[in-house]
Amino acid sequence: MTEIESHYRTENGSILIEMRLRTVMQIFNSLDPAPFHEKDLDPDAEAYITEIVQDFPLAQPMKIVIHLPCREAECEEAGTLEMAIRNHYNYLEASAAREMRLKFRQGRVSLAIGLSFLFVMAGAFHVIQSYNLFQGPTSFLTQGLLIVSWVAMWEPITIFLYGWWPIRRKQRIYEKIRGMKVEVRHDDREGDGNPPLVVPREESQGSLTK
Repeated sequence: MTEIESHYRTENGSILIEMRLRTVMQIFNSLDPAPFHEKDLDPDAEAYITEIVQDFPLAQPMKIVIHLPCREAECEEAGTLEMAIRNHYNYLEASAAREMRLKFRQGRVSLAIGLSFLFVMAGAFHVIQSYNLFQGPTSFLTQGLLIVSWVAMWEPITIFLYGWWPIRRKQRIYEKIRGMKVEVRHDDREGDGNPPLVVPREESQGSLTK
């Protein structure tokens, strides 16, 4: 077991992403007027789930476990939590796919602009060279044109070599979360105020093994 795995409970080889809620609605964005199963997740809940998945290889099996009081766990809305979470991450995955398309479109446009500028500067370079063979201040000018020409290619090179893979990684993470099993479990404990959204490992070990 790695150090990071020691911070999370496991069941049948799956890492558990655990949340303890007082009500079903705590996991959702209270400002979203959409129907229940189409609501956006609360930003803190979304970030918590996503950041945990990012900490593990994509091949690592994982499961979302939501602890609710018995009354809340038996309500109709609790039964649609899996669909709601799947819909939310399906939307995020689609957004990441659109972002990827826009990134490559930006790369193609930048490449066309960069190549055009490079060809123009190369032509100017040869014209200047033909009149003055790198003598005096003209040498400085021609070298400057050559450098600027390649600097113009930096943006498309960055996009096609490095700019796309973080988006692809994010898309694959959302795809994984969308396909995760979501399990609602009863939590009979009572307490004052809102219980924490995240289940502390030390606390969850005792309450879930009884």
